[in-house]
Amino acid sequence: MSIIMQTMTDNSFINNVKEQGQTITYCGVNAHHQNGKVEKRICDLQERTRVMILYAAHKWPDAITPHLWPYALKMANKIRNITPRMQDGQVPLAVFARSNQVHQLDHLHPFGCPVYVLDTRLQQNKKIDKWQQRSRIGAYLGPSEKHARTVHLVLSIKTGLVSPQFHVKFDDFSK
Repeated sequence: MSIIMQTMTDNSFINNVKEQGQTITYCGVNAHHQNGKVEKRICDLQERTRVMILYAAHKWPDAITPHLWPYALKMANKIRNITPRMQDGQVPLAVFARSNQVHQLDHLHPFGCPVYVLDTRLQQNKKIDKWQQRSRIGAYLGPSEKHARTVHLVLSIKTGLVSPQFHVKFDDFSK
């Protein structure tokens, strides 16, 4: 992008901020301490992400690796946004949306917990031999952002691929 286009984009952003009745403050170069709230949020999310990855890797040492940190980070952020804050009991997402809606937390499951995905043929209402397995096991990586709330991202233990799945059962309490 050219410098002129970048300047125009920056100016339109600044004008939009002013139109909304907001202000912008800048911190000095390498003065991270001036941006304390954001730095604290980043630190908290990193810590939660690290804990979730380490806990899941303890259960699935061959499947869960630090390469899955983006999934854990998204899940940590989602959990933070829909659970009440300690200091005032308010839900950050409800505060942001100016809503009193109570979020259901029963659709949350531990990062990396075992997930049993129904066999594709059974999902399509096809018959399979009664002695064949009816599901395959995977690791839970959080809710899908691009699908309904009931669609979950599952890591295939065999292939290492991640796919959105609807027909799943969670084993939240496995050791």
